Amino acid sequence: MAATDGQIILAASRFDDSEPSVYLREFSKQKLPAVAKIVKGQHQNLGVPTLSAPSLQSKALFLSAGKKYQILAQPIKIKEGRKTTNVGAKVLIPETYPGYFELLSEDGRSTRCIDSVLELSKRRNLRVLVRETFRCTQMNRTIHAGELLTTMNDNGKYLQCKNIKDEIINLPLDTKAKFSPIAKEDSISGVHTVKNLLLKRMPVIVRLVHGSAPKGLKQPFVPELRLLGCVEIDRIFALPLQKDNDLVPVPLNVKIKLQRARNMEQLEHFIEYTRFLEKAQRLLSDARDRLQIVDLKLSEKEKKDSKFSSRNKLPVVMLPSAAVAGGLMENGYVLRKSASCDAYGKGIGGASSVLTSAEIAEEYNEIDHIYDYVRGLTPLSKGLSRFEPICETPTIKSHHTDSSGNYCSLIRVGAQAGGSNNNNSNNNGNSLNASSGSNTNHSGGGGSGNNNNN
Repeated sequence: MAATDGQIILAASRFDDSEPSVYLREFSKQKLPAVAKIVKGQHQNLGVPTLSAPSLQSKALFLSAGKKYQILAQPIKIKEGRKTTNVGAKVLIPETYPGYFELLSEDGRSTRCIDSVLELSKRRNLRVLVRETFRCTQMNRTIHAGELLTTMNDNGKYLQCKNIKDEIINLPLDTKAKFSPIAKEDSISGVHTVKNLLLKRMPVIVRLVHGSAPKGLKQPFVPELRLLGCVEIDRIFALPLQKDNDLVPVPLNVKIKLQRARNMEQLEHFIEYTRFLEKAQRLLSDARDRLQIVDLKLSEKEKKDSKFSSRNKLPVVMLPSAAVAGGLMENGYVLRKSASCDAYGKGIGGASSVLTSAEIAEEYNEIDHIYDYVRGLTPLSKGLSRFEPICETPTIKSHHTDSSGNYCSLIRVGAQAGGSNNNNSNNNGNSLNASSGSNTNHSGGGGSGNNNNN
């Protein structure tokens, strides 16, 4: 049996045991792709073979897929009346992942989907995702889950739809099927792409409606996920030389030590290496869009620092010196709450800016605390007690209405006290002046009240 390209490269590779080995994070800073040998640690089918695991592959071709925005998510189990529990390892969702998610409430409820073609026919020019495979017996055609359809019109018997190939599909109106609208950026209902979710404020709970599960799981994949935040990292993959069946995603925080082949310049001239690298690049085009399992644990300090970095427009990936100073190099990931946080920061950073960065960070801290309080994670902070309700009398309410006829409060807590003093002083005069002074006070605030007293 002829040797494969990977086996030929394996036999031709030379390693110097006297050279120091480095962890994957440091190895990824070197020139890639490169052939390397694992001298310590294990990840999936990569590692040093042992008596208990003799099939581990210790030599592989490592290559980078570049930096991409990804969402760090934790699979969870939702039980009615109970708090959610974490299930298994965390997952990295790349922004190019071709899957669809729906937003869930804290108790696992989602918005209602469209459950018949007749109901779908009432919506024109609507792009929907087919949630379940169904068959049209009249057309002798099967519509598979995951297909995208755009509604056009119906003739009373069939609903005309168009798929992504611009093919016209006639669906009988009496067909039972499940559909979900493709959500827009500012929508909540429907199904969302990863790029839409990157604009949402996190953490948030979602369910994977359609998409492939990650590889390398030791238990069934749980579609309910809590999205923790956004990260931007280098994605490293490895293709074993002995058995090159598929690429293995290798997170940067995996504790494996590597030695680079010392004759890489010689290997690069091999025709077998060129073919092997081309195969790896073909596999990479598909593997870079998959979900990736990571064993990532964030300390409380890292969570706090990641919130601070997102609100003060720090880069998602910090420089090594800054990361060491911030204590973030243990896991190497810096979370931020959403991609829209930076956009908000840019909008207020101009000459017309009113709030400082410290004030903005304080406001976001209060919002985060309210989020945690609503989810039942923390008690309500005493610092929020400074916000007092505005209690106006019925007479005041009758003076101010918006265009829809609803009452609009224009008085702050401090101004309300000034308004009451002004009304007391006006009561000493005639009723006409009191009414006029009251109206002036309401429309002008505390400042007009001082003028009336004079």
